[in-house]
Amino acid sequence: MVNIAGFIDHLKNPDQDLRFMALNDLSKGNPKDMNNQRLLSILVDLLHDPSADVQLKAVNCLEKVAPELSSSNYHTLIQRLSSQLPTDVSITSTIYTIAYHVVLDKFSLEEFGDQGKDLVNQLLPALLNYSEITTKIDYIERLTDLIKNLGYALEDAQIARIAEILVDVALGADKIISNRSISALGYLVRCSNQNMKLDIFGLILVKATEPGSYCAKGRFGLEMVIRCLKTDANSFADNFDEIWEFSNLFLDLDNLSEVSDDFDAQQDLEELRYDALRCLTTLFSEGDRSKTAVYILPSLEICSRLLVYSPYSTEDDEDLESEDDLESDLDNDMTDDEFDDGEGEGLSWRVRKSAAALVAAIVEVSPLEIPVVYQTTFESLLKATTDTNSAVSTESIIALTKLLKATSKDGPYYSLRFYKTIGQRRGSDVSMISTNDPLHFLLEKSRLICETLCSKVITDKNSSKLDLFYQLIATLSDCVDDLEDYLSDLLEKLEEIKKSDAVSTELLRFYASIFTKNSLKSAGPTVHKALKHLVSSLSSFNNELAMEGISAVNRIIATLVVRKTTDISEYGEVVDMTRTFLTILHNKNQSAELRQACLSTLVLVITHFSLDEEILKEALSEVTESLKYEMLVSTDLTCIRTIASKSTQTIPPYWFESIICPLVDLLKDPNFILPTLEAILAVTKYHADVLSSDILNKVLLGVSQTDQDGDKQTIVIFNVYSFVLNVLPVQDEFAKEILSQIVTSACSHKDIDADVYIRVATEIAIKKGGHKEVFDYIVASGKTADQSVAKILAGIALHGGMNNTVSNAMEALINGEDLVSNISFLGQAFCYAPVECDIAPFLKALQSKGDIYEAATVALANLLISNSALYLPLLLQQLEKPSDIRAGVLNALSRSLSKDLSASGEVWKAILLAEKQNSVDESECIAAAECLAKIAAGADDEFLVIDLSKIVDSEVISLKYTGVYAVKFLLMDGTLFDKNRSAACRLIEKVSNLIFDESLMIKQVAVSALITALHDSPVLTLPTLTKVIPQIIETQLKPEKKFMKVVRIGPFKHNIDDGLSFRRSLYELFHTLAEAVENDSVLFALTSSINYFEILEAFFKRGLKDDPSVVLLCLTTILRILTLNPALIWEGNVLESLIETFNKRLGKKMGDGASNQEIEKHEDITNVVVKYSTLVDKEVIGSAFRELKMVNAQKLALWTEYINAVSPKEHRF
Repeated sequence: MVNIAGFIDHLKNPDQDLRFMALNDLSKGNPKDMNNQRLLSILVDLLHDPSADVQLKAVNCLEKVAPELSSSNYHTLIQRLSSQLPTDVSITSTIYTIAYHVVLDKFSLEEFGDQGKDLVNQLLPALLNYSEITTKIDYIERLTDLIKNLGYALEDAQIARIAEILVDVALGADKIISNRSISALGYLVRCSNQNMKLDIFGLILVKATEPGSYCAKGRFGLEMVIRCLKTDANSFADNFDEIWEFSNLFLDLDNLSEVSDDFDAQQDLEELRYDALRCLTTLFSEGDRSKTAVYILPSLEICSRLLVYSPYSTEDDEDLESEDDLESDLDNDMTDDEFDDGEGEGLSWRVRKSAAALVAAIVEVSPLEIPVVYQTTFESLLKATTDTNSAVSTESIIALTKLLKATSKDGPYYSLRFYKTIGQRRGSDVSMISTNDPLHFLLEKSRLICETLCSKVITDKNSSKLDLFYQLIATLSDCVDDLEDYLSDLLEKLEEIKKSDAVSTELLRFYASIFTKNSLKSAGPTVHKALKHLVSSLSSFNNELAMEGISAVNRIIATLVVRKTTDISEYGEVVDMTRTFLTILHNKNQSAELRQACLSTLVLVITHFSLDEEILKEALSEVTESLKYEMLVSTDLTCIRTIASKSTQTIPPYWFESIICPLVDLLKDPNFILPTLEAILAVTKYHADVLSSDILNKVLLGVSQTDQDGDKQTIVIFNVYSFVLNVLPVQDEFAKEILSQIVTSACSHKDIDADVYIRVATEIAIKKGGHKEVFDYIVASGKTADQSVAKILAGIALHGGMNNTVSNAMEALINGEDLVSNISFLGQAFCYAPVECDIAPFLKALQSKGDIYEAATVALANLLISNSALYLPLLLQQLEKPSDIRAGVLNALSRSLSKDLSASGEVWKAILLAEKQNSVDESECIAAAECLAKIAAGADDEFLVIDLSKIVDSEVISLKYTGVYAVKFLLMDGTLFDKNRSAACRLIEKVSNLIFDESLMIKQVAVSALITALHDSPVLTLPTLTKVIPQIIETQLKPEKKFMKVVRIGPFKHNIDDGLSFRRSLYELFHTLAEAVENDSVLFALTSSINYFEILEAFFKRGLKDDPSVVLLCLTTILRILTLNPALIWEGNVLESLIETFNKRLGKKMGDGASNQEIEKHEDITNVVVKYSTLVDKEVIGSAFRELKMVNAQKLALWTEYINAVSPKEHRF
């Protein structure tokens, strides 16, 4: 506990040094110890200390203690500080105002939120004095602090009064105070409700357009409109027309060519035009795109004029240079001295700069309007990059870069255009690029751009813009394919204006981008300089720069590999890079990530380029040595695998022998088992013939002692066995051990293809001189009923010519002996050799359940694949009339269609005919649907997809049900999304309409199919989904009586809601929608037509009152939606509804007769509500509070009261 009395004595000491030291010690202590009224009083007194250092340290102490003050002490402190107002005219703040600022800035909404009104009423009257505010800056500073921190507690009348005074001050005070009042008005708009925002906005426009002081009022009005838009553009959406007209009023385009004789008056006009363009830029960047689209063309036309606006130019700027004029200029050798430096032109450069920024804003927010940008402003923008004013050329280069980036094939224009039109397409996809497209326009202008850059833009005067040039040229390279013709000239110009040989991360990224798109030769002589820069970056002491360098080198070398460039003799720098890699790998002081990157790139060089024998030997040695360092092991194992499997160069055989033993030893490290096995597999697969018998035996021993943990690891182990046994004799005991492993693994790893084991068993059989011995050994294991083991036996038998095993098994099956084992064996035997047999025993087995049924479907499928002409008619006959084996036959057909689609047409027709006669048997419908989906997915023509659409429209419920399931399976398959997007869109549209079907079964499958499509291909699904969401909200989220029933179990009645699963799926659909767009701005833009407010309302009205499983989905989705668009929390009654719903859930009491299950559900939902309340508070409300975007006192007070009641204080924002 701090001795406050001792501190007080020191604080009163006449020696200012002692006072300062006491304050310094106090500021370092626990602020809770300073919550003492007497101490606070002394701290305030010290604000008047003769020493400025003591004053500032006292302010520091007050700032620290403010958050810990009790309510009464906080009020007392604020009262004392507020009473100290200056009496003299001043434009600098007093120390009391500084203290007032830091204390009020620490106002705790959580502690004193309900006392905000009292503070406002106490502090505000003294500050609303026009004459004082206009002459003393303390008044406007304090009023700003009050609005910023206590604005939520202001009443409408107070807001109106403050707005009137601030507007008058902004127009009547000096520049400093005027600017502060504009800032205060911005805070006032933020904390006002919708009606007050509009009132303030109206007041601003009225005052700005009143007669007199045209320029001053115009600048004030434009600045305030900008602040209003940045605060909450949606609140002023209905005023966009007014904002547009207001901005154009001060652009004064009709008088653009007239120049005032009064230079100062002309500069005032330029300032107005600059602010008006800023206002339009803000309108586009902050406003709703759908509502600002109408202003794009006229805005671009304005930019086209203003980008070349120069009122004092001797040339006629109204007539822009044509392309021919531009090109003729480029043919002249203009020196830097011939460019005007811009002196004497006044502030017109700010207009041109702002016009370029407006073009960039339009490109960013409305990329679909890029064709209009090219048509209206491209030539003016390109000319603006040559502007004599550096700021204008910089902004124009940035805008041009953004335009080019948006134009690239992978840019937002073509992505959005595709998304927007995909639902309208029919037939096969067409090329996205036509003669009217921006990329085509850009291709035609690429020569003009390059020559403009070389002759007028990339000059010594612009040497400070190197990073911008790197971005611009790299972006241009991404867009056009013929940059190679100009790349050498561009790189030479860039080298000319570089002031030093220093290498930056931007330069390295530039090289990586350029040389992955263009060949090294296209760079001409400068390629050697570029490669030297890359080499020097690798040796940098700056780890970040070195990592950027190795990343660039890796990308460039990988590109050379793809282009199959093996001769690098003319690029000696690549050899230098190799030596540098080795140096870095030797240096243990280098970072792990740098050494790993060097190792990977080194291996790329080793495996694809001809190297000096000595360098190759040293490089391979380094790869071996790297296995000793844990930080490099994982990377090194990948490198070894690459060298063994992908090398196009000759690797000395001795190296493979030297690397195997360290790899086998590494199998003992549990952290690297799988990658080590993969490296061993690569070596044994491609180079087993150069390994000695001792080495191979060591490999077998080490691998056999490794756990078969997981399918992937097991497959690798048996593949190693296969390749080693192919060249190595095997001992009897070891052969039996491997065979035992085969049986055990086949039974435990069901997803592994049995061919993996068959290859190993066959190698053993060949080496041991008999398949029968291996066959009998596996049969003796007693696992012959297992499908994988059966397939192994079949493979061994038929590879070894043991044809009698098939006839013996068939005879045993007919006699009803060991059905599972014999059917499994025969089913797998049919894979290896065509067999003619009676299918009746297999059809009979379909009447069984479990393993016998599964074995029979596999056997029939394999029999069908082996001889379709013989067995297909027999199986299709089974579909002609209802029977209990039809589902099994369909499952067999489905299995066969996975491997053979040759008879798909006959199967399709037979299934349609059968399902028309079928009652709704779900298992049969699903099996038939799987068949139809596989046939449609494998079809080259679209007719089957069209037929599938017709099936979905069928009046026969079983056929319709089958069709919907088929669509779901087809969408789950995913191939249709890539193969035929337009067909996929039609199916998505079809199933979306089936959500409103009368049949609950159809509805459930339809929404499930739509969720699948939305998850796997949101870009194709969103256009359709946005159309049906309003109808889903209106008609499908309410529980329907027709889907409810009462079931009696013993003496109890239970209400069963069959529609719950369907509704839960609908809410899952909304959740998937929010999940799909939350991290993708392009996808989010596609959902602009979705009314998220309506979704939230539906969730409050229906979802949060539904089953607990639905509530959880709703809460998660609500949080995602509000995080996407936090402003929704203040719209309508969203916040109130959220609080009301949460309170109902939390206040619900369970009756005495509630079951344990009901009680557990209630507890779960209560915990979920508390959890999501905290998340909303942190992610949405807290974010809004920090950004001062609260709506009004009532809403915030409601939330504060609610969250304080349900969430611990330490979890608050």
